Amino acid sequence: MSSRLLVAVSLCLLGAVGCTDTHKMVPNTALTVSTSDVGNDGHEDASNDGDAKTTLRDKLAAHRRVQIERLEAYAAAGTFPQNLTQPTPSHQLKDANGTYCAVANLVVQDGLGDVIDAKSKTDNTLLFGDVKDGKLHDWILTSGLTQEEVAAIQAPAPYEGGGNLSGPVPMPRPVDTAKHNAATIALQAHFRAVEAQILANTDASLEVAENRLEGTYGTVAVSML
Repeated sequence: MSSRLLVAVSLCLLGAVGCTDTHKMVPNTALTVSTSDVGNDGHEDASNDGDAKTTLRDKLAAHRRVQIERLEAYAAAGTFPQNLTQPTPSHQLKDANGTYCAVANLVVQDGLGDVIDAKSKTDNTLLFGDVKDGKLHDWILTSGLTQEEVAAIQAPAPYEGGGNLSGPVPMPRPVDTAKHNAATIALQAHFRAVEAQILANTDASLEVAENRLEGTYGTVAVSML
């Protein structure tokens, strides 16, 4: 079989990967075949393909471990966005003091602070479970976590304000110490419960994360990590 025909077949197969996934797919034209994946005789090197998959899984696993460590550090620090305006729990990527939510903090530490800051100005109540494309979607795909796990980490900020919301509110807005302390304890418990679930589901979640990343970006998936 000619090498040209082999490349065409490889592209067709790669385009079929992950077709059952609900995430946005990249057209086949965006996929490339590396010459390192093809042997000297013009046939695909199965061992190289296996090495690439191992590398992809290993890199996702490494990212996953980093995210868990960062989440634990975030929980331990106990500094979370404050909700001083909404009587019910509300999501905030970033509060008025510049404090990031748990997931936004993970994204920022991966070097995408500008993306989070821009998004906070247009959609500060963004839910990561609803993200379908763009840089934040790519971050989810490469984080080592599944989108479901990222969504589980994200938690709304309980109301911590003091005073009566129905009347004039002084500036800066007052904080009810008891509510603040209760909110901190509740959020720390939430993050640690999610951490435990993430750790328990490592193998299955890495399989899902690998399939989604490879299904979306094919042969260029490894280069994104």
